[in-house]
Amino acid sequence: EVAILTPLPAPATDDTPPAEVPVVVPLPVPHPLWIIGDVHADVLALATAIEYASRVSKHEGREPSFVFLGDFIDRGPHDHETLLLLFGLAMKHPERVCVIPGNHDVDLRWGEKAQRFGVSIQPAEYCERLNELLDADPSLGQEEVQLARLAIEFWKGRPKAVFLPDGTALSHAGFPHTDLHDSLLTRADLGAKRCLDDFLWARLSESVKKRPNRGNRGHEFGSRDFAQFCQVMGREGLGVPVRRLIRGHDHVAERWQLPEGYREFPVVTINAMGWRMDGELVPADGPHPSPVIARHVPGGLPRIVRLRLDPAEVDRSLGREPEPPEPGPSVRGPEPAPAEIPPGPATL
Repeated sequence: EVAILTPLPAPATDDTPPAEVPVVVPLPVPHPLWIIGDVHADVLALATAIEYASRVSKHEGREPSFVFLGDFIDRGPHDHETLLLLFGLAMKHPERVCVIPGNHDVDLRWGEKAQRFGVSIQPAEYCERLNELLDADPSLGQEEVQLARLAIEFWKGRPKAVFLPDGTALSHAGFPHTDLHDSLLTRADLGAKRCLDDFLWARLSESVKKRPNRGNRGHEFGSRDFAQFCQVMGREGLGVPVRRLIRGHDHVAERWQLPEGYREFPVVTINAMGWRMDGELVPADGPHPSPVIARHVPGGLPRIVRLRLDPAEVDRSLGREPEPPEPGPSVRGPEPAPAEIPPGPATL
């Protein structure tokens, strides 16, 4: 059962931003529930995450449910294949898949007049590839273009945040910042555009408090700002318990993060990319970082699961020749070797 908190706004036109949709609260919470953060066109990591969650769940005699935290496109080389895999899973098991889009997803737009795709942020490799297909020969890239246009409409009908009854909030980026708290009197107020922008764009700071900056969609929040939001959500008229936030958006070299300052009201960041991004240092245990997913723990922090990928397969997925292994004993085996990492005592 899904309770819709705000009505759908008017459809977008060619010259307006994409339509936004309401925040939702799902009941009852399925078990096991797997949470997957930023994918960024890494179809190998996404396929590995889905396969692992399905295998573990079936071993327990259950079917897996998923919440995806968005940013399926850009930065990686397999945007089209990633969307095919995501939509295939959602079409096969719509009752067990919840998709929260990210800022890169909702930023992609189709201009009916210009017959081209457009964005307002960088990097935007997916948009560039789609327009290259249109420039070369629209008939050759028809499937890719059609899927992208369908995806744009799909994001408009997805929630921008999900609140579970145990106090777990899920969004791509953040939560309504402190300058909006006085306006949050009912659940419908969570659907205001600035609130939805913060769910999609806000960035975590390890500072205690950050001043809202409406001149920048990606303004930062601090630990005290989130604690204040948790208190606001419990007031009469809202009545939504919030104790912790699971998010993506910020890219973490270790692929997950729980800053020390957020221990009282935890904010956990998870990334599912299994390749080293520009500017990232080489991990100590191999040429690429291990993608991370999370398993929901009712009333507590999620279980963090690190998925081991074959570095040679990662290189091949990126269109590179696999790097020769270092001499000496191998640190990483070629087979996936998931490892669960409890982020804190609250998971035990």
